[in-house]
Amino acid sequence: MKVISLWQPFASLIFAGVKGFETRSFYYPKKLMDKRIAIHATAKFTPKSMVSDDLDELCIRTFGENYRDTLPRSAILGTVRLDGAYGTEMVRGYVSDDEITAGDWSDGRVVWKLGAVERLAAPLTMSGRQGWWSWDAQ
Repeated sequence: MKVISLWQPFASLIFAGVKGFETRSFYYPKKLMDKRIAIHATAKFTPKSMVSDDLDELCIRTFGENYRDTLPRSAILGTVRLDGAYGTEMVRGYVSDDEITAGDWSDGRVVWKLGAVERLAAPLTMSGRQGWWSWDAQ
């Protein structure tokens, strides 16, 4: 199964039901359309300088005040199905404020629609990699 690593809190926001889209500067490979991928939380947390006040408030509301210390890292959290990719301009007006807070919705970026979200019963600890990588999900 293909895997992509995301910084926390973004990886956990998917499995908390807050983030239904992943924002990127690129489209995912066409061969992954309608396929399941795994979401891995990186070892490093998003730098504080990149966490807006709104994102911090969203995470406190969703995970509690100590979320920077309690969210899993270096672990696969679950799987999602890639249900489509669109320009941010096409989707931005149809999503919640929390969704906007949980991504970079700047013009010219791409949103990956995430469907059939399934969280693992417990995070599966493993080292991640940059870009797409493979996991033997047995």
